[in-house]
Amino acid sequence: MPGSPSLTPRRSLAVKRSAPSDGFQASPVPSKLRNVRGIPRQSIADSKSLAAAASSTIARRTRRGSRFASVTTASGAFEDDGSFLYERHGSVGLGSDYGARHQAPKHGLRRGTVLAKDQVFKASATGDTPVDVWNLMQSFDANKDVSTTIAYIDPIVGWALLSTLTATYVWNHSKRTASASPTCYTFSHDKSSRRTKLPFTALVPHGHGSAGGSEPGLLFVYPSTGRIVCWDRVGMVLANAAARAGAKGRVEAGVELADGEVVTTLTSVERDLFLLSTSNNRVFRLSLSQFSGQPAITLKPFEISTRKIFIASSSSPYLFSLSTTAADGIKCITVGEAVSGSKGLVRGLGGDAVRDVWLLTATHCQRWSVTAESQKMQAQYSLRQILLNSAALDGTAAAGRAVHVLFEAGAMAESLELLDIAALANGRLAVLASYSAESDAKVTSFAVIVLREDAMMTDNMVVENSVLLDYCENDLLAVPSLTVSKHGRMAFVKFARAVVICSLAEGLPYQQVAFLRDGKANAFIGSGSALDADPTLRHASHSGVNEVAQFYTFLPQSGILCLEASIDDLLAVGQNAEVFKPNAQLKTRIEQAVFFSDPKNPLTFDLQPGFSGSIETAALQLSESIVSSSYSDHSPSGDMAQEFEKRLYWLGEISSFLRRNQVMWQISHEARQRLLVDLQIVSCGAGLWTFLNAKGRLSMLGSGNYLSFLGDAILEWAEEHGGTAPHEDVVRSFFKHNLTSLPDVLHRARQMLQIRTERQTAIVALSEWQLGVNEAFLIAFEAALIDDMTDRLEQYEVDPVKAMSTRLWLTDETSVEDLRYVYSHSIELLEARKVQLGSAIDGAMDAEDEATIDQQQKQQVLKDQISRMIYPLCYALEARARYAAHQLEQQPDPQAALLYHERYLEDVQEAIVALTSIDVDLAYHIAEHHQHYATLVYLTTHDKFGNRDRLEQYMQGHIGRAADERSYRRHASRFAQELYSMYYKQGRYYELINQKREYYHLLSDFFRRQGVPELAWMHLIDMQKYDQAGEALMQAALNESRSHGQKIMLSISKLSLKVDEYSRSEEQMDSQSRQQTLGLIEDRLELAARTEHLVEIILDVGRPASTLHQQSTEKVVQRYMSTKCQNLANYPNHIELFENIAKEAVSGQAITHEDLADLLSLKDNAEEEVEDYVEAIQVCRVIPKEGTSSTRQSTCLRSLWRRIWLHDDWAAIADTSGQTDEEVQERRTATAAYRLIVASREDRIPAEYMLAPEVAAIAPTEAELRARFGPVADIQGLLEEQIAEAERLQQLCKEGFFADFLASNQA
Repeated sequence: MPGSPSLTPRRSLAVKRSAPSDGFQASPVPSKLRNVRGIPRQSIADSKSLAAAASSTIARRTRRGSRFASVTTASGAFEDDGSFLYERHGSVGLGSDYGARHQAPKHGLRRGTVLAKDQVFKASATGDTPVDVWNLMQSFDANKDVSTTIAYIDPIVGWALLSTLTATYVWNHSKRTASASPTCYTFSHDKSSRRTKLPFTALVPHGHGSAGGSEPGLLFVYPSTGRIVCWDRVGMVLANAAARAGAKGRVEAGVELADGEVVTTLTSVERDLFLLSTSNNRVFRLSLSQFSGQPAITLKPFEISTRKIFIASSSSPYLFSLSTTAADGIKCITVGEAVSGSKGLVRGLGGDAVRDVWLLTATHCQRWSVTAESQKMQAQYSLRQILLNSAALDGTAAAGRAVHVLFEAGAMAESLELLDIAALANGRLAVLASYSAESDAKVTSFAVIVLREDAMMTDNMVVENSVLLDYCENDLLAVPSLTVSKHGRMAFVKFARAVVICSLAEGLPYQQVAFLRDGKANAFIGSGSALDADPTLRHASHSGVNEVAQFYTFLPQSGILCLEASIDDLLAVGQNAEVFKPNAQLKTRIEQAVFFSDPKNPLTFDLQPGFSGSIETAALQLSESIVSSSYSDHSPSGDMAQEFEKRLYWLGEISSFLRRNQVMWQISHEARQRLLVDLQIVSCGAGLWTFLNAKGRLSMLGSGNYLSFLGDAILEWAEEHGGTAPHEDVVRSFFKHNLTSLPDVLHRARQMLQIRTERQTAIVALSEWQLGVNEAFLIAFEAALIDDMTDRLEQYEVDPVKAMSTRLWLTDETSVEDLRYVYSHSIELLEARKVQLGSAIDGAMDAEDEATIDQQQKQQVLKDQISRMIYPLCYALEARARYAAHQLEQQPDPQAALLYHERYLEDVQEAIVALTSIDVDLAYHIAEHHQHYATLVYLTTHDKFGNRDRLEQYMQGHIGRAADERSYRRHASRFAQELYSMYYKQGRYYELINQKREYYHLLSDFFRRQGVPELAWMHLIDMQKYDQAGEALMQAALNESRSHGQKIMLSISKLSLKVDEYSRSEEQMDSQSRQQTLGLIEDRLELAARTEHLVEIILDVGRPASTLHQQSTEKVVQRYMSTKCQNLANYPNHIELFENIAKEAVSGQAITHEDLADLLSLKDNAEEEVEDYVEAIQVCRVIPKEGTSSTRQSTCLRSLWRRIWLHDDWAAIADTSGQTDEEVQERRTATAAYRLIVASREDRIPAEYMLAPEVAAIAPTEAELRARFGPVADIQGLLEEQIAEAERLQQLCKEGFFADFLASNQA
């Protein structure tokens, strides 16, 4: 480990996992959790009652010699300032009180505090930090001090040390003392030794006792001078303050260093044997012994034999030649286990026992065999080149497979650097290497490679496995170090800002990275590994023993941390390949961020750039597991209230994590809403548990009493779903695991209430039921829809409109109807109580009768419940309506969504209006809050509780809390639209038109939106907007069914336009548009005049002058048709069409242009009436050509010309036998077609309206007829008759009857 001393042999990290602590004294609930929504304060505020309630799960223990206590429960720990972490195996969480005596706080994290945990890995605080060290570390700056500060933690002897340039601090971290701080032994460095390089330090254990059993010695080696100082016992520094050489228990020695040579490592081999290396590639055995009660130091160099031809062999202390190493010399020494040829693995050196020792330089490594008295080099390898050669192999080869992948990804061979090594069992070696990719040379990547010696080639090693670390750095503050378990299945790589825990077992790609929250004030500046008491057990079968690899480190702001990984747990989870996939690992990361979130935790679980996996899937899975209490290693708490607190806190931490890491945008809106719903579910469950846990309700489960209705509903649900446990266990299990079924339980509670009502339960007893059910529903619906809803929507970045368009919890049809029933039944019960108990229950509570006072109080509670219930009811109704409308919008009929929205408006208005029997002001407030304008109109205009002042206020936009002028205008407009719409529907036209001038713009907007031209024109004339009034009147005329009224409106419309025309200059006029409008009015007036003229003719013919009595319209029309419609005898459907149109015209109804054209063309039109065809064509001309009207004009024109061409007997006309030319011509000129030709020549009919018989013979389609008669009219008969008519004309064309006629009249 370059730059820092290797203090212990690289021996096994395998230890037995100790049992978790058996618990401590309870402490108050943290203030952060006292205000959690859904849990009343009184349920958690009393720490004494909380401790009593949790007594079944909290064991108490007073440590020997301790005057203070800490707190844990089976599921977590609390601290009175609100910071806490939950540990799911029963270990201690972060922070606690100190108990009655309130000792001064110790420094660093409390021993046993769990900082991170998953299925394999666990990080926890261990040991105490002296106040001297703590104060010194408060000014620590990782950027400056990480290279001048080093720590070492020995978990076996139980001591730790911290070295700086000026002093070394040693203390017993494992001893539990009554004092606030452990005793710290300070060893000041000589001023002459205070250079830029830290001294190498090592604890020298005495004996093989348990942790903390024996005070160790202390060894110093100063790298620049080679000076060595050894203290026999660290406590001797107190008696030798002067620290002079020769003082009792203190000895000095030294290594003679060449110019520029420095000590590079100090490594422990045995408790009294160390190896010391230098930058000149020298290694010394440093042995410690006792002589006359004083420590003694012996130094002996490693030497290698050199042989040359014809020259005697010689020895050299320089173990590597200058051509095979860099200037920094030996970088690292690692020591293997002790092996005896006769006994196998042994505790230490002695007899024939030998240890493998590996030496590392920048490019090479050597393996030495070390015994108690000697050492010998066994092999030397060009390690860097071996790795490069392995990387060049085929990636499918077993050897170098992982290394090949690393370099194949773009790593540069030139950047490969060997950083550290660790000896493994069976002569294997683990190497920590770094490299940079060609794409980004500034970013350094790291890999751990496991090698073994090649049995075939003595100078080669073979790669067994390689792991790319999920960690990169672009600014290394310190050289990382490597620690590997002896079995080679788990490795710890320590960086200044992180520790990587990774599996080296093939097929188990586990990795966990412990990141520091604050990489400036904190750093991993020390290390240490736990050694098993008996090395011979390290490789023996450990059946039934959970092997745990442990790694210790020191944090300046937090103290000593223990990072451990369970190899047995790794092998167990390795059976499920899913746990190694990105989604599972990401979920684990979020779990740690949620379960171990606390400002005091030095570790952070925030996402690193380039993370893989679906953040949405991971977050949803974790949230769901918290709701159902199915998260891994869940340890139930005896206190359900406390368990709900934790679940609520954890769910909130999920959103905090997502927002803090700025990944909320990667989660769909639907998934964010799902996370919000989970929080609502648990909040609801927390409140209902508190409700159920009060007033002895749990003790009455199954009794059918009004106090047990909620528990009975749960029991009923559980029985239906197979629950057979004792009642209270069933209820608790439901609140732990089945909260999503709460809507079903509430529905059952509503049914229980309904049954009591239908059985005509006595009013007093029924009131008790109603009050209880009301409270349960209020708790549930307020927690789901009201409490902190605005903050929650913002917290989860959920759009409230989109949320309602999907589905909020408790807004399904059944739940909303249940709430509506409970609400409406409460109001009915309120009135029934007045009738049965008398009006006194609504009076002042000054009655002498206690029973009356009790009922008065219940009456008031019922009113209060109703007043509270209206809020979630309105919100639920709105949410349900929006969801249903959103679903219906996807259907073919969009009107269904509109109808459902109208139903919502009616439901809300009904609920609010019902509230007026209790509190009119509250009804106004609710309507304002929900901006329910229709209800506000109803309230302000009601005969009983209407309020003119409020109406004026609303007309000005003062509704609720309008934020700005724009809000005022919006409120005023929406309210006015509802008010004016009500006036119009109720026929209150005078009130509608007679508005104040300040509201004219609102009335104009209403007429524009609603399209009420028959009233709008009066308002527009009053505003002197004559042009708009004229257009409105014209539109009203088009909608007018009576011909006489239509004529009047058209005339006034024309007058208004003329007035406007006279009041404007030419520049202000749109002449073309105005002329088009006037032309349309003229056409309509002309249509009315022609209709009146035709009606007069029908009346003259159909009503003879001889009759003395007025005949009915039907008889008049039938009499006219009997004489004037002989040619329709074979067309019954056209007879019916003519009769219906004629009846409408005669009765004064307005008819269309097509109707008039049919009246003019369907009759016989004999001789003098042939001119009516010309008039019909002229009427057809003014049919509007926009949209479908263009098709209707074309269809009408073809129908007219078919009747014109078929009006005459063309077969007779074509028969010219015996006829003179004058007679033939006379016949042709007497035809209707000829009269139309003459009209065209006289410019009475434009040429484009003249159709040849072949064009007129084109039969209409069904779509063309429906364009006129509408989609529901029965037109099949008309269609068949017109097709037959077209076929007759086509036949005449084929026989050539029109050829001569058309030829003679072409000119």
